[in-house]
Amino acid sequence: MSFLTIHGKSRFPGLYIWLRNGTKALVHVPDGCLLLQAGKQLEWLTGGLITAGFHEVVVCDETIAAYEAAKKRKEEAGQSGCVWRVSSTLFSHVASDKVLVPFEQLVGQSGVNVEKYPPKKAGDQVREELEALKLQTAKTVFNAYQ
Repeated sequence: MSFLTIHGKSRFPGLYIWLRNGTKALVHVPDGCLLLQAGKQLEWLTGGLITAGFHEVVVCDETIAAYEAAKKRKEEAGQSGCVWRVSSTLFSHVASDKVLVPFEQLVGQSGVNVEKYPPKKAGDQVREELEALKLQTAKTVFNAYQ
């Protein structure tokens, strides 16, 4: 639902993304790199020319193998405590009072659909996304500071 999602490198695998063709793929972010995913707000601003990406983080076979290897290294070094999955992800959003509308420079280009993306306040777009995900009902008031 955001403008951009920025993923840093994680200590353990488990981040999956969906490619444009619908294929689910395990992601490996190289050292010193970030993975940027377009969000719904960027999709809106480009009239669908850039589509929002989807991701999930799950425990998979690679996660368990990496966890076991890290646990073994820690034990061999005589260290105790837990082995945690640590990752850094940033979700950036357009200010809720700003209007999302396809960029003028893109209107008329192939793949840009202004009818599907009419002017809408970013806050309304986020509220509608939350409602669609059943994370908010129309009766609740959206307040980013709660």
